[in-house]
Amino acid sequence: LNPDLLAVGYGQFRFQEQKKGLACCWSLKNPMWPERIYHCVHGVTALDFSIANPNLLAVGLFNGTIEVYNVQSRNQTSVLDNSESHDKHLGPVWQLRWVEQDRGTSGEDKGEILVSISADGRITKWFVRKGLSCTDLMKLKRTTAEKKKSGTERKSEALISRQAPGLCFDFHPKDTNIYMAGTEEGYIHKCSCSYNEQYLETYRGHKGPVYKITWNPFSTEVFLSCSADWTIMLWRQDSVRPVLIFTSTTNVIYDIMWSPS
Repeated sequence: LNPDLLAVGYGQFRFQEQKKGLACCWSLKNPMWPERIYHCVHGVTALDFSIANPNLLAVGLFNGTIEVYNVQSRNQTSVLDNSESHDKHLGPVWQLRWVEQDRGTSGEDKGEILVSISADGRITKWFVRKGLSCTDLMKLKRTTAEKKKSGTERKSEALISRQAPGLCFDFHPKDTNIYMAGTEEGYIHKCSCSYNEQYLETYRGHKGPVYKITWNPFSTEVFLSCSADWTIMLWRQDSVRPVLIFTSTTNVIYDIMWSPS
């Protein structure tokens, strides 16, 4: 629709400092003032433009709400939101992505869907045509250590949430039934849209939360991940150990991206 339009989310990422947030659409032709300003009740933690309908901007908030705005309209209110839904996330929405499902799929899975991952441990797909009704693709379970635990340890663990906070995901570039999910525990789980009860594989390597996963657009067996442990890791999906580990910084790495060409 407009390749010069850039969406930016604003907000606080700490629970104690929560204030209202903003989602702004900036034009490269006018860096002094945004083209659109959307006021949100909580901080904006994720956003993404639709591929099939580029006028639709999905916004994820710190309180778990998802809102969809029509940037073609001058109206600053959302066209869809799930703030009153019992199915909305119970924690911050850390990533949103519009995903075009494979043409081979049928029924309600065909076409574009909106996928989110949250600190409540859920990876959820939302159906825009049905007013943001949803179904969970996966509930991320905490991965327990292999060593035996005492009865006291097991009782204390029962008080902790069984869900592992999810931080990021990326769908396979050729098979959109397959996706990787990164967790606060430092694990990467290979998942299938066809199975919501168990992982296809788990990749262990990072010692801190995994903030970004991205498949290589050309060599589709390869993906990258980055973490709070200061590392970037290169993986092959057929091996649970990283092929290469890059450590060139002493800071948390929040984002990575392959060159598109």
